[in-house]
Amino acid sequence: MSKTIFISHRHDDKKIADIVSNHLKFWNIPPDEIFQSSCIGQAPGIGEPLVKELQQALSDSKLVILIYTSASDDWDWCMYECGVATNPDIPNTRIVVIQCGSSIPKVFADHVLVKITKDDIAKLVTQFHKNERFFPGEPAFQEDVDQAVLDKRSNDLYEDLSKEIPEQEESIDRWGHISLYIDKDVREELKSIKDVNEIDENLLSLTERVEVIKSEGWGLRHFGFNNKEGGISLKNMFGQWEDETGGESRQWLIELFQEMWRATRDSSPQINWTPIKSAVSEEGMDWWIYMVLNRFYIRVNGGVEFEVYTYRAPTQAIPSPEKIDIKEIEVAEDS
Repeated sequence: MSKTIFISHRHDDKKIADIVSNHLKFWNIPPDEIFQSSCIGQAPGIGEPLVKELQQALSDSKLVILIYTSASDDWDWCMYECGVATNPDIPNTRIVVIQCGSSIPKVFADHVLVKITKDDIAKLVTQFHKNERFFPGEPAFQEDVDQAVLDKRSNDLYEDLSKEIPEQEESIDRWGHISLYIDKDVREELKSIKDVNEIDENLLSLTERVEVIKSEGWGLRHFGFNNKEGGISLKNMFGQWEDETGGESRQWLIELFQEMWRATRDSSPQINWTPIKSAVSEEGMDWWIYMVLNRFYIRVNGGVEFEVYTYRAPTQAIPSPEKIDIKEIEVAEDS
């Protein structure tokens, strides 16, 4: 019988996956309709090709539940499973991410996640039971279930998960970074460039199509912004920085695009250490920073998120005298 629900998790998080699986069975989901690789009786068969069996289980599933705990762990296999589940050739699969801590999976940053709160768990349990097409293409699981039953099931699941989720302390970024996002079209446009040396000021029109989605620590403060929320374009960020500092160099922006290009082509990183004058100063002394693209995430929609860290230079550096007025750049209508 095909597995209706696929529980994706790291094996270190087996206890959390067991809680979810046990509650599903208590809700009258047949055990043979749950695929959990770490569970005896639900795991892949011994001696069977693992990838092939996982792909078949994902193909058969209507619902994938991802148990996500900490960003510092290795999520390659779980992200592979979710990638297979969202393959256009495997339609009608819903992915529910249960966020067990403060970290969120970057590839699902634009999804509605389920946090371990009473409200979020209640919403999950209610929609699971009563919403038509919660299982894509299927009627509601138990549309007529009593509210008292839903309340008890929600509370029981919340209490069990709360006891098991790993404790996480607050993470504080000492240096700061900004997160940039490009959609699938910009990603493909960058990948189509054959040589990194072709990335020059002619590519700066793309700054309008690069979104600064968030900032941590000192990130955006170096560019003249007091908030950390993001929601601006790279063009806006550059323009504000130019107004605050005089904008004495465009080279760092070109090199940033070159690193984004290398990332989209899976090429090795390269740092040229071009300094940038910060909008922050101290006792009359200018600050200078370096921008380093440390990490990137490919989202399920084909877009890419880049984490760019802002490291303060140890000494006052002198950048190139070149200057660019980004306000005058015209964005091409068609890419």
